[in-house]
Order: sequence, then C-alpha cells, then structure tokens
Amino acid sequence: NQPPFPTDYCTVSATMLVETTTFLRRLIQDVRLAGGEFVIRDFKDQEELHTLPEPVIFNCTGLGSRSLFGDQGITPAKGQLVLLPPDPAVDYLTVGGGTGSLYMFSRNDYMILGGTFGLDDWSTEPDPKETERILKESQQFFAGVE
Repeated sequence: NQPPFPTDYCTVSATMLVETTTFLRRLIQDVRLAGGEFVIRDFKDQEELHTLPEPVIFNCTGLGSRSLFGDQGITPAKGQLVLLPPDPAVDYLTVGGGTGSLYMFSRNDYMILGGTFGLDDWSTEPDPKETERILKESQQFFAGVE
C-alpha cells in the first residue's frame, strides 16, 4: 500500500494520543471530586517546603528545580508550536520531514505543527523565523498528499 505522503519511506502504526486539554480538565475535576485541591505557591528555598502541613507534595517546579534544589542537571529544551484551527477530516499524526524534527498532531481543539528543539534555550518568546520555517516545510510536506 503506497502512503499518501511525498516520501520514500513511511512507517504506519497505531498509537494513543492524549488530548491534553481534555485530559487535564478531567483530571482536575476528578481530583476536586475526591476532595483534593490545587494550591499554587512560590517558594524561595527548600526550607519553605518543610513548613507545609501537607503530607504529600507534588514537585511540579520544572526548571525551578535548578534554583530551589540546586539541580543543575535540569536544562531547558525550547520547542515551538504553531496552532491552527482543527480539521475533523485529518485523523492522523505525522513525525518527520523538513530540516528539523517536523511533526503534525491533529486534535479536536487544534492542529499542532512543530519542529524545533533548542537545548539550553531559556527564551520564552516565539521565533518568527522558526514559525515561518515550520509553516513552509509543513506546506511542502503536505503539498503532495492526495
């Protein structure tokens, strides 16, 4: 069977894709229904953690672990996404193509295009050149799709 993509090689496999927005909304609802609560706080140092009365704490500090716990092994990896309106006719995802790690995830809320990986990039601002590249390479990739 010939794949519809303009490429010499194509792997097809079944996978699960968790729609983050739907999953997180349901997770928050389930935690609250079970009597749990979400508390967001800023901590200056580890000692402040020890003053908490809660018996269980989830560490969701991400890059904050560097300053809070001195974990220098935590480094950022910047990825940039382009969000487009969803297309109900597209029920698959793609990984590969372009000059970077180009990908497309079709979800109910967005069509997500990506393809950047900036190790040790602390910037939180989108790079317009990367946005343009992701769009251009995605258009080229899908131009031959029937």
